[in-house]
Amino acid sequence: MMISNTSKVLIIDDFETVRVIERKELTDLGFTKIEESADGEDAKKKLINAVETHEPFDLILCDWNMPHFNGMQLLEFCRDTQELKNTPFIMVTAEGNRNVVVQALTAGADDYIVKPFTKDLFLNKILKINQREQAE
Repeated sequence: MMISNTSKVLIIDDFETVRVIERKELTDLGFTKIEESADGEDAKKKLINAVETHEPFDLILCDWNMPHFNGMQLLEFCRDTQELKNTPFIMVTAEGNRNVVVQALTAGADDYIVKPFTKDLFLNKILKINQREQAE
């Protein structure tokens, strides 16, 4: 499924300021269906509920470092869950370390964004996922 501004997006980050910035960037791009979670545990509940109500998320933007249930654990949960395994997942991290990026991509992340980021970077990552899906 192509990601468009009618897509349902889940932002997961333990810092409210980052969630506010990501929401603003997505809103500026025309997205209107945006939900937020402050940690991986809450995000997991929202993802399960979205599947059960047949209103799945079309894109997940997830922080790497969070307490309780981190971004890698959530990514692994999504890739191990039949209904979520193909949902585009972008890891958002302050870690610019190449090993961290490789680890996320190897685990099944569709892409990554290093903080701080711009609206143009968001748009480019979404377009890249859409191009990949068109090619499949």
